[in-house]
Amino acid sequence: MNDNEKATPGGIPQDPTPLAAKVGAGRVAPEDVSSLRVTLDIEGGSADDRYEFHFRGSGSGDTQVEVKNRLRQLEILPKFGEVSADEMIDVFTNLDVSQMSVVGQSLPPIPPDSTVGILTVSDGRQEATVVFMADEGQAKAAGFELPEDLRRAVDKIFEIGARQVDLESVRP
Repeated sequence: MNDNEKATPGGIPQDPTPLAAKVGAGRVAPEDVSSLRVTLDIEGGSADDRYEFHFRGSGSGDTQVEVKNRLRQLEILPKFGEVSADEMIDVFTNLDVSQMSVVGQSLPPIPPDSTVGILTVSDGRQEATVVFMADEGQAKAAGFELPEDLRRAVDKIFEIGARQVDLESVRP
């Protein structure tokens, strides 16, 4: 990796068809919901302004949220909770696995010192991952944009995460 690159998107299944049949294009197969998992890990910043957000969610509604934000002097250790399966279905319907594979191969390299997000959806057998710039200001300046449906999934995860830890916002 050269000095001007931080990460290149990856983690897409060679054949996303089986996972894409369960998750994507605005739908989730009802019989598969309980086996689905989503994670969102975001990290970035220097030691003085370090930001971390970790979210784990299942199709059944189980969640785990952890937030560390040095600028806000905030550290929330992993907090377990539960949301409705419908809320998690809202997340999964925006995770188009076929689109994730295209996005993962076409996004530009991420500049150094960026706040980076890693979004992964899994059914326990297969997973799809997309790496992206998680700070909207940094992303806009670099010309880096997530497709609208993936952005909606990330927004919903932030919304669920903030509610789980009793904050207005957990965004970087």
